[in-house]
Amino acid sequence: MSMCFMKYCALSTFISSVIYNGLMKTRITLWLLVFLCFGVLFQCVSVFLLPSSVAAVTFELPERTFSMVVEEDGSALVEETVTWLLKDPFRYVTWRVEYPSEVDIEDLQVAVLQGPNLTPEINYVMNRHNVVSLELWFAPRSPSSSGQGVYVNVPEEGQIVQVKFSYYLRNIMMECNDFSQLFVKFIGEGTAVKTDKLVVMIAFPSVFGEPSSVYVHPLGLKKEVTKGLQNDRYVFHYVFEQVPANTYVEGRFVFPRLLGTGTNYKNSVLSLADVEEIEREYTSIYQRTKMLGLFYPILLFVIFLGIYLLYGRERKIAYDALYERDLPTQDPPELVNAIVSRVCREPDNDGFSAAVLDMVRKGHLSFIEKSGEVVGLKLIDDDTSRPYLSGALEAIANKEGEIIFSRLEKTFKKKSLVDKFWDNLTKWEESVTVLAQKRKYFNSTGNTIAKTVAVVGGIALPIIMLTASTNTDFPLMDARTFMMAGMGVSFIMALIVLFMNRAVFSHWTEEGLLYVKQWQALRRYLTDFTLLSQNPPQALAMWDELLVYGTALGVAKQTLKNLRQLYPTAPPETPVAGTLYVRPFIVDKLNGIPTTALLSMGGGKSGIRGGGGFGSGASVGGGAGGSSVGAG
Repeated sequence: MSMCFMKYCALSTFISSVIYNGLMKTRITLWLLVFLCFGVLFQCVSVFLLPSSVAAVTFELPERTFSMVVEEDGSALVEETVTWLLKDPFRYVTWRVEYPSEVDIEDLQVAVLQGPNLTPEINYVMNRHNVVSLELWFAPRSPSSSGQGVYVNVPEEGQIVQVKFSYYLRNIMMECNDFSQLFVKFIGEGTAVKTDKLVVMIAFPSVFGEPSSVYVHPLGLKKEVTKGLQNDRYVFHYVFEQVPANTYVEGRFVFPRLLGTGTNYKNSVLSLADVEEIEREYTSIYQRTKMLGLFYPILLFVIFLGIYLLYGRERKIAYDALYERDLPTQDPPELVNAIVSRVCREPDNDGFSAAVLDMVRKGHLSFIEKSGEVVGLKLIDDDTSRPYLSGALEAIANKEGEIIFSRLEKTFKKKSLVDKFWDNLTKWEESVTVLAQKRKYFNSTGNTIAKTVAVVGGIALPIIMLTASTNTDFPLMDARTFMMAGMGVSFIMALIVLFMNRAVFSHWTEEGLLYVKQWQALRRYLTDFTLLSQNPPQALAMWDELLVYGTALGVAKQTLKNLRQLYPTAPPETPVAGTLYVRPFIVDKLNGIPTTALLSMGGGKSGIRGGGGFGSGASVGGGAGGSSVGAG
């Protein structure tokens, strides 16, 4: 678990650097973050999700029983019955029990009640005063003539083996500072399969009085309890259902002021107040873990909802125009693309193409035609308003100042050229982004808060809480299941928020919203043929501008389609409209320039984007005994 926590700390450091260095703007980095989180989360969860041991032979445990009759001198008679249902051929079954060194196991009797034979050979792997580990061999222990072990075959429905273990325990009652207790495990850890049913009976002499408190661990097990006075004894009956593999079940029976029983099993440090505090702490941790698993995802959802309501809802403005026929502003098309289409981020391919078309419209570039086809671009002069974009185009032009579309792949194979092109293009993107963000049209505070909450509250904190729940010595059972489910839901919720469009938790300022709505109205005008036909541009020359800005708004193809419907014959030759009317594929050619550069670099650069201290018998899990069983 310490290794898992160390990995979490390293992950937290990485997450912090990602947030503060702004690297989360790329989806590649975000996916890397997700995979790292999943890796750490899986290692934390697998500690208690995956079994720590596996049965050598497949078997089930339909029922186990445990009965203990305590005598006045602190000794007890124990009878335990184990029922195996063997699914595979087998040779033996195993049983092991260990008690504290102060406790003595005496007069162990083993009786086979049901099985392939009732007189198996008993092999004592360990037989000490407080520990017994044995194998009941139903097949010969010596190998066959072929040197292979002999197995007992089982019928299709399985082979039932039922064995009763009886023994006497001396000094099982523990005498403490101001009370005595029976703290015993009904079954122990180390059994690789679940127990379908566990039946327990504990009886105390009436002279002990009724226990003031009874604590059964772990909490969360499904159980039925009955108690009463029978034959001058206080008797407790328990029936547990579906006890998971590798899980102990124990009971603590507390008798205040019961001292001088004669037992040698003592802990003078442990007081009744100590036990009560330990049990309160366990109950509190169990309940908190369960409630946390239930309510944490709800709390996280409420936080995200609050962020949306506070920052994500758009403000209302007085603007209801159906369309805009004229350009709402004189901003360059790439800035319109960055603000409207990219929500105040770097321009995309459409923004690049629109800027190039605008340079053609203004005479800084021209189309190269050969045999009636547009094959490239010709540099005429520098566009002083776009120095970085001009530099990018110059980098890939030949000595004659020509950029031939069909030769771009070959051109971009030269590393010096592609690096120069990309450096200038990136600087152009950054300059446009700075201009867009200087307008302060878009408030992305909510997005920053939501993504931070997603990383910290939806990923980091669940990993911390899952790590803490596995580090505790207390058995949490279904509370841990609730915790896993709740943290899983929170994790998924965080991933959804991380991949949400930044506009969900952000909003436009009133000025910014007006800007966006006006340009959206122009886009509606360009894409709605009815509006265009009823309210055509005042002059054909305006179509150059409209096509440039239609490209920036991502509707170049629809705008060209409407232009062709509106004018069945080609309009007079103009730098943009006249050429695109006949050759609409040029927009795709322009869009492909950055893409071809990116592919030539193998996509390697980001770019334009479409308890202790009380001794034994104190802590939860410190009950004496508890058998484990198996088969081989």
